Amino acid sequence: SRGITVSKPLSIIGAGPASTVINAQNATVFTINMPSAGNVRLSNMGFTGVGGDTQLETTLINMRGVLDTVRLDHLNFTNIQQHAVYVGLWDAIPRHPKILFDHINYRSALTTGWQRFLKLLGSNSTWSLDDGYGSDFFVFIEDSTFTWTGRAETNSGVTDTEHGARLVVRNNVISGGGVQVHDTGSTEAAKGQRATEIYNNTFSCSISG
Repeated sequence: SRGITVSKPLSIIGAGPASTVINAQNATVFTINMPSAGNVRLSNMGFTGVGGDTQLETTLINMRGVLDTVRLDHLNFTNIQQHAVYVGLWDAIPRHPKILFDHINYRSALTTGWQRFLKLLGSNSTWSLDDGYGSDFFVFIEDSTFTWTGRAETNSGVTDTEHGARLVVRNNVISGGGVQVHDTGSTEAAKGQRATEIYNNTFSCSISG
């Protein structure tokens, strides 16, 4: 029912995604709020339940501040309503994050509401910078599996991104969900997605909607 705030370089590593399982009770389990650069890692855990409020939606893991070297890996998310991970609090990110998500196993069989892995808010300042394709100046989602078998509506999916976000989605298996990025027209004063690379994924869908 209460969460942990990480504000310094720290690794939190469980005994395994099926052994260390956190059942959120309307709480943001981890808030990573870094005042300056530092390595942060969450690994080898499983998550269920309902997260806590951000501004408009709920999330289990919320990240803000200076996110230059952050890794979330070998995590299971099962039947999470709304967001599993939320990067930002609208445009409260001083510079674009560098985050690696890898070996994520996300599964949802829920048929009400909507279920999304990642809400990513970047930094509008990235529109004045070079594209940077092929560099580390992105948020990466790779070597993971995302599965929706009872998707309730089209907000369900791997991502929802805006505010100049930069995203790489590669080497994943994605079933029943998609990758969503925003233009500039849907959120007031928010510039849209800055750059996206999507490659070497396997997409499939056998459910309606």
